[in-house]
Amino acid sequence: MSQADDLPSDPKRAVASGYDRIAERYLRWTRERPAAVRRRYLKLLMSRVPAGGRVLDLGCGDGALLAY
Repeated sequence: MSQADDLPSDPKRAVASGYDRIAERYLRWTRERPAAVRRRYLKLLMSRVPAGGRVLDLGCGDGALLAY
């Protein structure tokens, strides 16, 4: 049976299940990326958010930058 065969039939559950399957691999991959690059883009993003502004996190990533 392939991995696709054992995904839930509900589309939302299928997406969640897919992300759950790759979560650990994604965390390892992102930890290997240069921190300087991430900081540069984060600084650029934060320069565009007004003081006291709010940012909607769409759940992309591990949430490590949420406390920034």
